[in-house]
Amino acid sequence: MCIRDRGQGEPGPPAMIGGYRLIELLGRGGMGEVYRAEREGPGGFRRRAAVKRILPRLQGDPNLRARFVQEARINGYLEHPNVVQVLDFGDQPEPYLALEYIEGTTAARVLKACAERGQRLPPVAVAYLVAEAATGLDYAHRREDEQRRPLQIVHRDVSPQNVLIGYDGGVKLVDFGIAKAASKAQQTAAGVIKGKYYYMSPEQALGEPLDLRTDIFSVGIVLYELLS
Repeated sequence: MCIRDRGQGEPGPPAMIGGYRLIELLGRGGMGEVYRAEREGPGGFRRRAAVKRILPRLQGDPNLRARFVQEARINGYLEHPNVVQVLDFGDQPEPYLALEYIEGTTAARVLKACAERGQRLPPVAVAYLVAEAATGLDYAHRREDEQRRPLQIVHRDVSPQNVLIGYDGGVKLVDFGIAKAASKAQQTAAGVIKGKYYYMSPEQALGEPLDLRTDIFSVGIVLYELLS
């Protein structure tokens, strides 16, 4: 999620959302923003989180709010070392997601730093990063609900921006905001294109029905970009 200046006249965030104190803006995109946040409890208890909220000017959009709920619902099924976890979800005083906070960077920022220095990532490092991200993606693809029915989760936005690299060496896939699952209530209307064009499969770019193969195609593009 890229950082952008706040729109003119757009109100700032509340000091607290759902019991989490907002500390620092981490990133802002066209529809939402993420803050480094902290929750405090008795006896000096503290827990860090990344709190995601809808931009104030868009909070009245019912489609965007439904997508936010969908992201929370899908993430609620995902518990894997290579997928960022959702810690909490609520709608007071506004819709928010509290996510696992990762101390680190993204594959996109690493790529940018390498380009600025005229360096290339070592192939062994690329293989590790992509294999870890693909492991998390494979888990999401295979996830089932409580009745052992395949959820058929498709991320649809696999890109270097959504591959987090922790300073401890951990790699996690993030941002299932435009993911779809098998539920008919969560399907995207035919012809509606969501995602980043550079990493889309031809079928996704054409707005055709998708399955997990579109994510595999995107992983291949990420692998190529990191190597080259």
